[in-house]
Amino acid sequence: MKFDLLIRNGLMIDGTGGPAREADVGVAGDRIADVGRFGDAVADVVIESRGMVVAPGFIDIHGHSDYFIMIEPGAPNKLRQGVTSEVGGNCGYSAAPISKELSDERGESLEHNFGIRPDWTTLGQYYERLRRIGPAINFGILVGHNTIRASVMKGDARPPAPGELQAMRRLAREGMADGALGISTGLIYPPGCFADSNELAEVCSEVREGFFATHMRSEGKDLIPAIEEVIEAARKARIRLQISHLKTSGRQNWDKMERAIGLMEEARANGMDVRCDRYPYIASFTGLSATLPSWVFEGSREEYRKRLQECTVRDKIRREILDDHPEEGYLDTVVIAQTFSIETHKIEGLSLSEAARRAGRDAFEFLFDLLASEESDPTAIYHSMKEDNMLRVLKWPHSVIGSDSASRAPSGPLGLGKPHPRAYGCFPRFLTIVREKKLMTLEDAIKKMTSETAKIAGIKARGVLKRGCFADIVVFDPDKIADRATYDNPHQFATGIKCVIVNGKIAVMDDEITGARNGYVLLRDELDPKSEKS
Repeated sequence: MKFDLLIRNGLMIDGTGGPAREADVGVAGDRIADVGRFGDAVADVVIESRGMVVAPGFIDIHGHSDYFIMIEPGAPNKLRQGVTSEVGGNCGYSAAPISKELSDERGESLEHNFGIRPDWTTLGQYYERLRRIGPAINFGILVGHNTIRASVMKGDARPPAPGELQAMRRLAREGMADGALGISTGLIYPPGCFADSNELAEVCSEVREGFFATHMRSEGKDLIPAIEEVIEAARKARIRLQISHLKTSGRQNWDKMERAIGLMEEARANGMDVRCDRYPYIASFTGLSATLPSWVFEGSREEYRKRLQECTVRDKIRREILDDHPEEGYLDTVVIAQTFSIETHKIEGLSLSEAARRAGRDAFEFLFDLLASEESDPTAIYHSMKEDNMLRVLKWPHSVIGSDSASRAPSGPLGLGKPHPRAYGCFPRFLTIVREKKLMTLEDAIKKMTSETAKIAGIKARGVLKRGCFADIVVFDPDKIADRATYDNPHQFATGIKCVIVNGKIAVMDDEITGARNGYVLLRDELDPKSEKS
């Protein structure tokens, strides 16, 4: 028996949840040729994996690499975690489908900060450019509701007119025809925050063959109504629901987790397919502007910045922030991760309160001035969660793992700032928690990162190790795999991963990136990702 690549003597965990067993895995081309014991087999490349776990490549259900994978197609932070596939377009923001006007607007910031300029409007055009670049991981996209709403209605804070709603529905249909995996919403971000439940149901009804991933309207004070809203929208649209990065943010909301999970279980008992994803950290990461109430964002960016400069508006914003976050020292828990002007880089890694203190300023006034002066929205880390709640979500049988992060690298434009450590450590950290806290069996943990995720996303022939599936494989030491990224020093690769294989090519070997870029575009329910239509 002859293989292109043979992984020998590993403890195979095949991704199905079944028991681990000693086995060899033979690869021919981009597929798994066979799984078993092949004592007499020969291969061009043999990987000895005794004492190691051999598992399907991990699938990141919640990524944000849409533009970043164009900047860093090697995706080293993903590969060094064992991630071989990512679902992008989350939280309502996707690179496509998009209007030319909105694409040009985003392009100004992207060109200024990262040196790239979008040259597409349809998802099909985006995928063609991605194929030409050649990503190191497999990549698929959700249609971003915020993106298509802004493409049709700009930043208007109102319900869509009938023609506008039809235009959004058309963009969603076109995205699905081009192979999108589903749709996402970001209901705390503009302009998605201006959409009502009826709009969500109407647009989602166009993509019911995919799934609906939602960053909900609230993850704190109004968490329970927010869950009820998206469950009802999914029920009306008759679409599978994926609640993104389920959390209870803010100490005064920590007791809401059981009710949150209870609502999802009730929906499942009533026949709905409701799931969630989670990253294994108790701090979140998003734009610094997420501290502001949604009405501030109505209209253009110029109008937004003008509001931030008005004293009466600032007073109103301050009152609303304190009402939403009554805990003492809220701005102490918000840490500036990355800014985009030379003058402000020195405040990266500081809390808002500390940055304001060093500048001799009031913390709220400092926040408003920073947001009004930066051309691009600074990012921040929010320390707001409870570990017990995190563990409860990770352990829930219908949760999967998502990093909520993009392609990154320790050097170059994507090595700047202090991003959330989940960008480099999410999946190894989850396995470390499983090992140290005995949260579940290793087989169940692997299933959460592989076959369950593939099932949700509609990704065929991935997430399991069996004959005929794509050869996305990770080999790791179950006793040594660990994250190294920290909040102070996030650009650090994980350890304990021996080998990562993407579509039959070795992308990582012995802690070194090989440079192989063999990722495919992930199209919904299609087996041949090399072509637009299989």
